[in-house]
Amino acid sequence: MTEYGVPYLASFSWYLYWIRCRLAGLTPSESAETAWRQCNQKPREWSRTVLEIGGEDSVLRLTVPLVGGASTAKKGIYANPEISDHGDWQRLHIGALNAVLGHTPYSSYFMPEIRNITSTTPEKLIDLNFKLHKVVLELMDIENIIQFIGKKKKNLHKKAVIETGEEMMKTINPEESIVVPLSHFGPRLILSLLNLKEGNY
Repeated sequence: MTEYGVPYLASFSWYLYWIRCRLAGLTPSESAETAWRQCNQKPREWSRTVLEIGGEDSVLRLTVPLVGGASTAKKGIYANPEISDHGDWQRLHIGALNAVLGHTPYSSYFMPEIRNITSTTPEKLIDLNFKLHKVVLELMDIENIIQFIGKKKKNLHKKAVIETGEEMMKTINPEESIVVPLSHFGPRLILSLLNLKEGNY
């Protein structure tokens, strides 16, 4: 799989746009760029993610430190920023993820891999983010589902499927990292990503 730019532990809304673009025939890289624009994110947000802790008004922002600090972050991921070894951010991020996801049904399916990737941090931000992105894709089998839909011309907008996806969405904060709803719904989360109606997020 060819590497492309993905935000750090990207949000549910980023994946929503990314999947829609993939289903429309865009390449993974083109879909990533379009999703970034649709989410109206700033360059420094390539290295940030959001976790909700006790309601939408109480969020925790996790930031990967970069060599050069804020000035490097403003250049965006395609400037190929290096990750700084300053501080103990890996332990803090894993601790925060464990605190938020620890008792959810599906966290044990992907947290060990996220922990391993984070603790053995790649040198570049784009490498770290893409490795974490692959964990999400593999758990939901997203690429195979996209190919299946494309080949079979399947229409997934059946009442039961739509209702399941919309029911999930009632508990999802779209701006939060996708790992949070993924930890609650596991592979079934794909139903909400594929079938949300415009205006429901």
